[in-house]
Amino acid sequence: MREQRDSFKYMEALITEGYDVFPVNPNERDSLILGRLCYTSLTKYKVPKYFLLEAIHKTSTGKEQKIELRKRASKLIRS
Repeated sequence: MREQRDSFKYMEALITEGYDVFPVNPNERDSLILGRLCYTSLTKYKVPKYFLLEAIHKTSTGKEQKIELRKRASKLIRS
């Protein structure tokens, strides 16, 4: 039955083309789909794409300037 679904066919095609695929389905916990471990959720695997460590000016009350953070983040996304 699973083999008839479009999602199964797409996953199979992606694997055939060499892509690394992670099946996600909350109802298929710890089962194998096309030899790949099925995850219930990917939230714990989220990782930021960029890490940037640098000094940033603070306001008079000691808080980071959010507008400056947003500017720097948008520069990273565009580059």
